[in-house]
Amino acid sequence: MKIFSVRRFTTVEIVYHAIQLVLYLILFVSGGMILLQRLFEVHIVDLVVAANIHRVTGFVLIAFIVQIIVISIFSKNFRPLWETFLDAFKWFYSDMIWLIRMLSHTFDSKVKLPPSGRFNPGQKLHLLVIYLLLLVYASTGLVMIFVPGALVPWVVHTICFAPSVLFLAIHLFLSIINPPTRKAIKGIVTGYVPLDYAREHHALWQKSEDPVFHTSQVSLPAVMLAILVLVA
Repeated sequence: MKIFSVRRFTTVEIVYHAIQLVLYLILFVSGGMILLQRLFEVHIVDLVVAANIHRVTGFVLIAFIVQIIVISIFSKNFRPLWETFLDAFKWFYSDMIWLIRMLSHTFDSKVKLPPSGRFNPGQKLHLLVIYLLLLVYASTGLVMIFVPGALVPWVVHTICFAPSVLFLAIHLFLSIINPPTRKAIKGIVTGYVPLDYAREHHALWQKSEDPVFHTSQVSLPAVMLAILVLVA
């Protein structure tokens, strides 16, 4: 049986996501090691080495994003990145209903979610959080570098680590573990997602014949298993 696919991401978006993912994970791991060592005296690697890696990677990420912004002004191939960026700010009444019903839907699939566009409200929220975290991380990080010993930027920088852990865990869970949504992982690798997935989870984007219908968004057994693994 032939599986029909639809293009969700361009090659530029795929490459951008891959580069940003690598840089983000390096910052996440190195920052986590610095935090563990400073707050709990857990020695993993030399603090100076971890700090240098964290600092250099931060500069690279900032330079990369600025470069992409400049290039996108002159190149049409990079315009889809702006479309994705702007989609995160397009909120409707149905999006708020989606978020409100999401918890109930997790425990009872009979609770229907309003149809979504190219990005559902959860993904839009994730994008907004990432944008905010990158902005706060970059600004506080630069202040910490050029104003050594500044306490407030360090506190804010450290506090941001909590939502970073939370949203990264949710993102990985939905992309890799959760059965109803892990089909989407193909999109950020090949650019294409199965047409049936697109119509079920992004009905407004793919003009589903039944826009009210919505399959289960989250597998409760998968959630419970993930929680048990984390606790263990």
